[in-house]
Parts: sequence; C-alpha cells; structure tokens
Amino acid sequence: MGIFGNLFSKQACEICKKEVGALSRTKLKDKTYICNDCRKNTSILFEPHLNDLEETKKHLAHMEEMDQLYKEKVEPLSDKEIDFCGHHGSYKIGFVDSIKMFFIITPQTKKKNKKELFAYDEIESFGPYENLNDGSHEGQKRIEECGVAIKMRAYRMPIKIPIAKNVDTPLGGERILEHLNAATGGKHSSMIGAAGAVASTILNNI
Repeated sequence: MGIFGNLFSKQACEICKKEVGALSRTKLKDKTYICNDCRKNTSILFEPHLNDLEETKKHLAHMEEMDQLYKEKVEPLSDKEIDFCGHHGSYKIGFVDSIKMFFIITPQTKKKNKKELFAYDEIESFGPYENLNDGSHEGQKRIEECGVAIKMRAYRMPIKIPIAKNVDTPLGGERILEHLNAATGGKHSSMIGAAGAVASTILNNI
C-alpha cells in the first residue's frame, strides 16, 4: 500500500467499530484508533495519546456515569442551589455543595456530548495562574491571561478558569478560591504556574 497507505486508509474505531478516515480519528497510546464522534464523549482533560484502549474504555464508562449523575442530581437544581463563579466570557465553574462536586462550562465543554462532574475530594491542588505575554507594556510584561487552575488527581492537565485577559496585574478569582478552600478545608491550595505545574509556594489567607 506504500509508505502512506495506513495514513490515508480507513481504520475502524475500536469503540463503535465505525470505519473512518485520517481526519476523523485519533490515535491512542497503543496505536489503536477512536473516531471523532466517540472522542466527543471524553473529558476535555482526557489525553488520548497517553491512554491505551482499555484505559480509554474505562474513561468512557466514567464519563457515562458522570453524565447520568449530572442529569439526576444537577439538572433538577435551580440556579440558587448552584454557586456559579467566573468572570471572563463563557468560562465559569458551578459548585454543587449538596453532592460535594463541581462542573465547568467552557467553549470546549459545550462541544462535548457528556457532562462531567468533579468531586471535591479528588482535588489535588489549586491556585491562581498567570500567563505572561512575550512582549512588554511600558517596560513590564503584560499578563496575557490570569485565572484559577485546579489539578485533579485523575488527570495530568489542570482545569483552567480564565478570569481576565491582557491586564497589568492579576485580578479576580477570589470567590472561586474561597469556595475551593471551603470545599477542601484549604488543605490542597498551592501556586500553579502558567504551564500547570504545581510549585511549592502555598497560598495563605485567600
């Protein structure tokens, strides 16, 4: 078939068994494939290249469970029973204290088929983050984006809730941090850098 035969040939999705072309599939760690439709059932934090087929199936089962829990426990609630926090555009977080879980709303989650809930006791760390522009503003680097990042034990990538963009000093996010402190007893707060790596600086008095 030639050197590009496998690249452009159709491959079966290992989840739904549908045959798809190169632009409609994603390769997993073990070089098997899932189609774009099945990938819409995964979390925005899920990284296919780091997971094999069995791990992907477990993740999809988890997402199915979370989606069902969301429908049963969250959808019936009024807005007054959910603490929505967020200040930048369409990014926000909803705390559901009655079940000790939260969910996020972002442009990426709106494209997903399944709703995901995150448990308070699965929070590994959290804190403010800021991304600096390469350029300068009056001799100082301008903050391209700042907000709150939350690292969950199940994922390598952190959840990021942007609060402001293109500002000189970090601002906002206090309500999110206060609720996270209350949800975890303040035991897991730490500074999270722009790349998402947890640094050793502990946040106090947020």
